[in-house]
Amino acid sequence: MSYFLYDGNLEVGQSARLSGEEAQHLLHARRIKTGESFELQDQAKNHFLVVLEKASRQQLFFTVKQQLPVIEPSPLHLELIVGLPKEKALDWIIQKTTELGVTTLSIFIARYSPKSIPDARQEKIVSRWQKIAQAACKQSGRSLPPSIQLFNNLGDVLQSLSPCSVQWVLTPGAAQSLSVSSDSFTAQLSSSKNQRFVIGPEGGLHPEELALAYQHDMQPLRLGSRILKTETAAIAMVSILQFLFGDLGHGLVQKGIIVNHSDI
Repeated sequence: MSYFLYDGNLEVGQSARLSGEEAQHLLHARRIKTGESFELQDQAKNHFLVVLEKASRQQLFFTVKQQLPVIEPSPLHLELIVGLPKEKALDWIIQKTTELGVTTLSIFIARYSPKSIPDARQEKIVSRWQKIAQAACKQSGRSLPPSIQLFNNLGDVLQSLSPCSVQWVLTPGAAQSLSVSSDSFTAQLSSSKNQRFVIGPEGGLHPEELALAYQHDMQPLRLGSRILKTETAAIAMVSILQFLFGDLGHGLVQKGIIVNHSDI
């Protein structure tokens, strides 16, 4: 069930009031009626089933009926680094990778990015991205949104990173394809709970950016024979890794189930 946010702490049996944007959404978009139930997440990230007792035009009053289990984060710590694409594409990436459980999202202004972002506007833009991620959390039931940061170039991102044993840069020219039919390749992937990958914008990564990634021990990797758009590659890569090693499909490789088919 999707949830709404409560600015405070809750406990079972408590009666409380909800106002602001969350109340407006419930009243006018959800059109909730007296006696109906909905889910709230409080400041402590606990989830509760509550029942609407009464409502006015600006606020609603509810009673907390029971505490609900919280969806646990994926066991796979998954870091996505993406060159700034077009706005709609990035909105899609933030929304869908949040739903899929990505841990951190680092966005950098690449050489082939369609535009730059002046320093004076960066804080406002990152705040907008965080709201998109929070909305995706509410829709999907995820309690904590991914960490989102903006960097002026790939070098700044790479300098900020902590060590990671499994990290790739996605490029169509790579000789190696993501494979689950290779025991050695699967063993390498499944040995780490922390994985990281870089994706370029629509124009791809500049040769100097690729060289920089290689200098930071990133391995070149391709996703099959087709060239994917930035948003497609990001969603595909997160989905595959979560399916094999995370909580999408309950991590088949982590459970010892090796998928025996051709390279991805």
